[in-house]
Amino acid sequence: MAPTPILFVTDIGRDIDDTVALLALSTYEKEGKVKLVGVIATGGVGEDRARLTRFWLRRLGYGDGDVPVAACLANGKDVCLMPEANPGVPTVEEANLFRGSSPERAAPELCLALADMYKGRLEVIVIGPMSAIGDAVRSDEDAARMQRGVAKMHIQGQATVGADGRLAPDFIAFNLGENRESSTLAFDKLQDHMPFHLLGKHAAYRVTLTPGDFKKFDDAADSNILQDQAEKGLASFRLNMPEIFYRLYPVPEDQRGDDQWYKTLSYVSHPYDPTLTIATQCPSLFTPIKVDHPNGKGSHLLIGMKNEGNCEVPDETLVHKEILRTVQEAGKVMAMAMATEAASEPIPFLFVTDIGRDIDDTVALLALAAYEREGKIKLVGVVATGGAGVQRARLTRYWLRRLGYRDEDVPVAACLADGKPVCLLPDGVPSEEDACLFRGESEGRAAAELCLALADLHQGRLNVLVIGPASALGEAVSKEGDAERLRRGIARMHIQGQATVGAEGRLEPDFAAFNLSENKEAATVVFDKLQDHMPFVLLGKHAAYRVTLTREDFMAWDVAAGTNTITEQANKGLAAFRKDMPDVFYRVYPVPEDKRGDDVWFKTLTYISHPYDPLLTVAANHNDLFQPVRVPNPKLPGSAKEHLLIGMKNEGDCQVPDAEAAHAEICRVVKDSSKRMASIEMEAMKQAMKKKKSGHP
Repeated sequence: MAPTPILFVTDIGRDIDDTVALLALSTYEKEGKVKLVGVIATGGVGEDRARLTRFWLRRLGYGDGDVPVAACLANGKDVCLMPEANPGVPTVEEANLFRGSSPERAAPELCLALADMYKGRLEVIVIGPMSAIGDAVRSDEDAARMQRGVAKMHIQGQATVGADGRLAPDFIAFNLGENRESSTLAFDKLQDHMPFHLLGKHAAYRVTLTPGDFKKFDDAADSNILQDQAEKGLASFRLNMPEIFYRLYPVPEDQRGDDQWYKTLSYVSHPYDPTLTIATQCPSLFTPIKVDHPNGKGSHLLIGMKNEGNCEVPDETLVHKEILRTVQEAGKVMAMAMATEAASEPIPFLFVTDIGRDIDDTVALLALAAYEREGKIKLVGVVATGGAGVQRARLTRYWLRRLGYRDEDVPVAACLADGKPVCLLPDGVPSEEDACLFRGESEGRAAAELCLALADLHQGRLNVLVIGPASALGEAVSKEGDAERLRRGIARMHIQGQATVGAEGRLEPDFAAFNLSENKEAATVVFDKLQDHMPFVLLGKHAAYRVTLTREDFMAWDVAAGTNTITEQANKGLAAFRKDMPDVFYRVYPVPEDKRGDDVWFKTLTYISHPYDPLLTVAANHNDLFQPVRVPNPKLPGSAKEHLLIGMKNEGDCQVPDAEAAHAEICRVVKDSSKRMASIEMEAMKQAMKKKKSGHP
């Protein structure tokens, strides 16, 4: 079962509870139950809370590209307690925050982007004020996006039930009372479309975290950071509101000195936020009051709305035990992460491919996967295009699974634009229903919507590797508003194909290149709408002709993979070419006439491909192997923004000074991925044998 995507809305830094909740949630992700896909830091001083969020995410091993964090700039409490640590809390500039179209719109735009990305599956955990959610549903159009995208709302706070069965926020709850208008708006616009799960203060009061618990957390993390943060939060409370503090924390008067009071506490917190987090993943620990949803969308669940009986927490010791377990596990992860030197942040890549037409796209994908394992890039999405889009998307999922990618980590969308119908499928390719494809608002828009969603999520960092027709990108830039989203989101375009340089220094697609000619209109609009806003890197056929992949190369990869799938797919692709266009085939592959029989022609080949697509993949990650022609971008000054052209003309070394080094790099990375596939398949066989021996089906 795929992990549940979670958007986490928090006022982290006001007290220790939000931090503990985040640690618990990270353990559930490690266990495969959830996937944290975004965080909104809210409740006043949003940028400080966003910086603090990034600090904790990094300590937990999340890459900045894995979890976008947006600061909500709405008013609220100005207290945000920062830990003293090394490395410390990053600055706003260093925290890689999600920016959106403007700082004020970043938080609601992240909500909307995630709702679009995870349509009907996104769950939102709200342990802070609802300011960003209110902004995200303010217009009817945006509200509809949230209504389609969000499956459940989990809210820390109380609600009352009206005569008509509708919920109303109880503003006694701090989070709901901080921005009453947003709370009211969120309840009004969303509750008719999804179930709300609320956990109130009376449930939290059933559970207690002690100073000893926080020591256990820190022992697991090999630090004292959580105890320090808990003490800081309470010290601020004690300093500013001493009468209320000592009423809640009955410390004897003779032990209220600065160096004594914390050690005397019988408890640190009643964990509102962690208990809600536990309730989302361990519902059996609670007996919620069910309120039938008026529109048949399941039931609203209410825990701890009133101080009656056990407040829907039948055994608080089990909840306490689960909080301890999950936070201690997160502490162990932090200890390991801090013991390992942090690698540089991987670059997010969107891969646009007509995989299945020939073997080159598959080899490029294997190369890209190897670069991800080396920490250079992160594959964040794939668009399968070039005709027969669904088949190509299924084939993509087949290879991704063999490479060890989980379906939820890499969304794959099928572009339904026209193109070549040939898509060669090996045995074992999943059906359309089993391939977990990205659907979007409609099948016809899925590919364009994935491009836009990824641009929104990885603003200013997304790289796009285009080794197929530009149909989906053309559709994604067809509206000016959408084009602007891509301009904000994409850092660099890598395109397999040629271009010419016009009189004004602007690039024009060369339709002698197959990928660009397959959808000339799309290629033209992509070049027109995007090149003034980002550098283009193009690698053309003349560079590819400098490098040759032989049958021996393919066989070596299959030996490493423990299969013959790669060579078989290369054979199938060339066989289709040989059958459909024999004259052209034998001109390109000069096989002697007496060796053109069905069982001998492939064995006679001196080479299988000039690797257009793999070479572009290498150029995107190992640019020192190339000497591109640099074209100043008229709209973007500076050498870092220059367009780079490799192999546009058949002149000299075609910007590939050492073809053998380029060949060796392709062979290295593809062999690495082949070994990875063998390891995964061996482990799967071992697990199957264990199940068989244990008698499990």
